[in-house]
Amino acid sequence: MNAGEALTTVQGLGLGIIDVTTKEPDLEDVFLSLTSGGAE
Repeated sequence: MNAGEALTTVQGLGLGIIDVTTKEPDLEDVFLSLTSGGAE
């Protein structure tokens, strides 16, 4: 599920969105994702 789908689902449940932030992956995140077989 991508961020847009998640927001649509939350709004569809009648909940409001106050704030949304994103996090760019750092080198450690990329390394862990690659070495864990892309489990995330």
